[in-house]
Amino acid sequence: MGVNIPLLDNYLDPFCVAPILLGLWQEEWQLVFRVPRLTLLGTAVATILLAVVFEEIYPLYQDGFQRDTVDYAFYALGGVYFYFLVNRRDR
Repeated sequence: MGVNIPLLDNYLDPFCVAPILLGLWQEEWQLVFRVPRLTLLGTAVATILLAVVFEEIYPLYQDGFQRDTVDYAFYALGGVYFYFLVNRRDR
């Protein structure tokens, strides 16, 4: 569409990774293990693991990925968003 919003272009992907992938993981755990929600520790560990994989490992093997330390803050914000807004108790 030709719209250039640098903040969204650069950091929306890291922000959305945790809510999307952890939301899918949560659905799987609810179906298989009957666990109603992910714990804070589980959310934190999974978010850190996703950040390390996408920021440290992928750039080593794929030229299209670049390491950016600011992305870690947006992974963390996405994890916080998931834990408090997507991972609700009242499901």
